[in-house]
Amino acid sequence: PIPYAPNAFMSCGEDGTVRFFDLRVVSKCTRQYCRENILVYSPTSVSAMSLSPISNNYLAVGCADFIRIFDRRFMKLVEFPAVDPSSPSPPANLNSYGADYYTKAVKLFKIPLDEKRSYRVTSLVYSANEQELLVSFSSEYLYLFDMTQDGVTADGTALVKGSRRRRRGSPKVLRKLRLRGDWSDTGKMKVKLRLSEIYQSLNRTRSKTLI
Repeated sequence: PIPYAPNAFMSCGEDGTVRFFDLRVVSKCTRQYCRENILVYSPTSVSAMSLSPISNNYLAVGCADFIRIFDRRFMKLVEFPAVDPSSPSPPANLNSYGADYYTKAVKLFKIPLDEKRSYRVTSLVYSANEQELLVSFSSEYLYLFDMTQDGVTADGTALVKGSRRRRRGSPKVLRKLRLRGDWSDTGKMKVKLRLSEIYQSLNRTRSKTLI
């Protein structure tokens, strides 16, 4: 949901898109694959997203390779080429379109590890002041990213230091149930991490430390 637009909402999916829907304009799409209402088109799958709570301008998107930060003030719906229905081989899915149609992010963040393997984002949430982003990764710890930093480059260098939080060290963090490998916590039977509560617990710990 979008706080200032009760008739609108956003969704993300494995096809690498974040879609914006206004129920006053559209209520359904019966096509086999839909190219409409796409606000973000990413080169990799999208598994989570969070909207900045104060300005509602910044959209954090958890992708298979990076955490991408978008500024909604400079975005518009992606316009793909018109499909010729008489074409013998029309595009079967969005993968038929190249990098020219990818939505450009204002910042990129990545898990601060030197390992080459990818870590799937399972959930993320902005802090109340929009200055930090708490992110959970599949089969990994929780990381706290400073949104005032510049992030990383497209090749993953100049890594930003995230605050590492062990699952066992926080009473508010639920241990993950590993049922079907790395995809178990993003499927229909996932155990959802309540990151907003974790963040509140983190802030209470900080307050006690200052006292």
